[in-house]
Amino acid sequence: MVVFDYRLLPLLTAAAATACGGGGGGASPGNASVTVSWVAPTTRVDGTPLSLAEIDGFDLVYGLTRESNEHEVHIADPHRSSYTLTGLPHGEYYIALRTYNIYGQSGPLSRRFRIVID
Repeated sequence: MVVFDYRLLPLLTAAAATACGGGGGGASPGNASVTVSWVAPTTRVDGTPLSLAEIDGFDLVYGLTRESNEHEVHIADPHRSSYTLTGLPHGEYYIALRTYNIYGQSGPLSRRFRIVID
């Protein structure tokens, strides 16, 4: 099991990802999982306050390169603070999170972090 911990401001206070496979020493192809955790933001990018009541959810985006958004998971629950991606094959992934509000506006993507599933 490999554990990562990153500071991803302004959208995240902290995020952690864990890559692990099914038993036997290494992740099986297409059988690894990554759990991403975060804390909802309390300020907007411009520094003004953001209440939890204004947050409508999160978009978790990931891909095989730093610039790609090949996959996106829409998390329509402002109280949720983690999500587990499953069925991932071996490889390198770049993951970021974006917050969206009840007015249909999205913040920018957080800083991407890299994980490697062996």
